[in-house]
Amino acid sequence: MKNTKLTSILIIICISICSCQKKGCTDPNATNYNSQTSKDDGSCQYIQEDYLLTGTLNSDKTLDPTVIWSMQGRVIVPNGVTLTIPAGTIIKSKAGTGANATSLVIARGGKLFAQGTENSPIIMTSESDDISIGSNSGSSLSENVRGLWGGLLILGYAPGSFSGDVIEFQIEGIPASETNGLYGGNNPLDNSGIIQYLSIRHGGAEIGEGNEINGLTLGCVGSATTIDLKPSYIQNYDLRYEHFGDFSQMFAVSLFYKNFQDPIEMTYFESAPTNFTPKNLGSASLLGVEFEIRKNLSFLNKIFKNISMNINASFINSKLSFSESEYNLRQNMLRAGETLDNYRTLQGQAPFLVNTGLNYSNSDKGLQTGLFYNIQGKTLEIVGTGFLPDVYTMPFHSLNFNFNKEIGKNRKSSFNFKINNILNDSLESKFESFSTESLNFSLRNPGRLFSFGYNYKF
Repeated sequence: MKNTKLTSILIIICISICSCQKKGCTDPNATNYNSQTSKDDGSCQYIQEDYLLTGTLNSDKTLDPTVIWSMQGRVIVPNGVTLTIPAGTIIKSKAGTGANATSLVIARGGKLFAQGTENSPIIMTSESDDISIGSNSGSSLSENVRGLWGGLLILGYAPGSFSGDVIEFQIEGIPASETNGLYGGNNPLDNSGIIQYLSIRHGGAEIGEGNEINGLTLGCVGSATTIDLKPSYIQNYDLRYEHFGDFSQMFAVSLFYKNFQDPIEMTYFESAPTNFTPKNLGSASLLGVEFEIRKNLSFLNKIFKNISMNINASFINSKLSFSESEYNLRQNMLRAGETLDNYRTLQGQAPFLVNTGLNYSNSDKGLQTGLFYNIQGKTLEIVGTGFLPDVYTMPFHSLNFNFNKEIGKNRKSSFNFKINNILNDSLESKFESFSTESLNFSLRNPGRLFSFGYNYKF
């Protein structure tokens, strides 16, 4: 009887303990790893090596478009190797961090044949995108989500505009220790492959301050490379007058004119209108004037000899003549009372830009400080189609303060204090269409940023 009771107690304890254990995948290397599970139920899933792109390819490779591929880390197609990506292929990239952000690098001498179609594009996106085979878009990420992975870099042997006798350079975003990051050479007819209907989404990872991998980066790509974009040719004419004075003072005025043949602009992706693609949409020109003034304020009173002001302002009138296809699309979608000209502003070109600052500099005291303001006018960000509206970047009022003081007998030490976005303005883009209320396309408030720093020179 005593043994029976003991057995019952043990069974109850076991049931109590077992019922508290959560089953699932406990392997951190699995794609469905769950840190909350305490008992493995055999459900772990892993990226099949056959469907994973990583490291440097050592032979030609053709991807299977019937499966979703994963890409991890810096994937390099080196000299003599070809990567072929058929229409409809989906590649999802892991994020990575810093210089190790996931990216696909077509090195000099390597080739990429990525030939999608309008209805079956090739899609390179983030692992957070829930897009599935046979679809052109997912639902988990909005078009405004960026920087989740690096991007595609294509590097060639064509000549570059480098200073001095330099014929090659390291592309931004790839560490100098990686020689496959070099671009430039002496072959203008270099061939890096074919790119058609390739959609790159949610890329542009920042690997350091002011240093990022863009969605698509081209470095000295030769003319034998086929990209479904015509290169833009720009004729530039300018007339400039400059006058220099004491204390680094100057006055300058410039008149400039530019003519664009086949400018490249950002517009909606036809088969997936929540995504965007660069296209040649017409021909354009712009006419502008620029003023630049640096003036020391000692002319007001000698006590202001260490204070100076600077103003740089440009005013630009740009016009893009519609291509026949864009004109017809817009014409067919006109609303009641709306009229259509034969031109619009050039995408990405602001109508005005103003940069101004007030500086105090005293070398005897090792002190520098200043207040700086800049703004640009409302700018066409995404070209609409008539049915889909244009997107405009709204003016951002940027007011910043900087203070730097050198200290110590030999002034080897210094500290600085900065305030960015003093006005607490927001970065805002809006959909705009005739006789309708403007709606937010994207809105981000970077907030005010306060920073302190200390430097010591050895």
